[in-house]
Amino acid sequence: MVTILDVRNLTVRFGGLVALNKVELQVEEGSIFGLIGPNGAGKTTLLNAVTGIYRPDEGNIFFKDELIVGLKPHRIAKLGIARTFQTLGLFPKMTVLENLLIGLHGQLRGNVFTGSLMLSGVPRSEREGRDKVLEMLSSFGLKDVCQKTPPNLSFGHCKIVELARALLSEPSLLLLDEPTSGLSTDETKMIAEVINKIRSEKGITILLIEHNIPFVRSISDQLSVLNFGIKIAEGCADEVLSNPQVVEAYLGKKNDHA
Repeated sequence: MVTILDVRNLTVRFGGLVALNKVELQVEEGSIFGLIGPNGAGKTTLLNAVTGIYRPDEGNIFFKDELIVGLKPHRIAKLGIARTFQTLGLFPKMTVLENLLIGLHGQLRGNVFTGSLMLSGVPRSEREGRDKVLEMLSSFGLKDVCQKTPPNLSFGHCKIVELARALLSEPSLLLLDEPTSGLSTDETKMIAEVINKIRSEKGITILLIEHNIPFVRSISDQLSVLNFGIKIAEGCADEVLSNPQVVEAYLGKKNDHA
């Protein structure tokens, strides 16, 4: 298998706090890679380092064999890395269609809103952008809600809209920060189906942070565990989740999820 993301000896410090301590991580192309650990373990810090928000104090990060440490976030995004965050970043007063068109703003010329309203004289690039957004919504079964605003959608559907917006940049690697946070059991199943579809139909590699152990166990090809900024386990989900260090550090003394 080809390694698409190669994190080597990554160390990130905030003053006297070592958020990541010599972390090594290799994500294979086409895989779903889960990253778990207790709060404060360094998971989001790692995503921030990969996307250029934080610059590591030590170590290197390679994406498709290209060193990306020191690049600005927009340059890393153009290389093919997209991301969602823990909290929704949708504009509540804009429609779903407008929210997704915002995700295309760097690729379009002209006014986003003329395209969303289908006004005459709309530049070809805007019409193509609108068609691309509608096609994306259709693929996730959301075309019927394109003119609704986020407050009128379920939280699960809002999460899918965010996923769709991240995919509009046509990434090779998608980073998801707690995609099932706050979701019901049914909504979590829906997100799992969408993530599997993204991988199987679009061939996109996925690195996700999660606290929902049954979810991450069911969906991940590979699982890595951070604790106090140190990687303490890695491997297939069942192997990792039965590791005594993981049980004690993350799941508690008793492995209730085994």
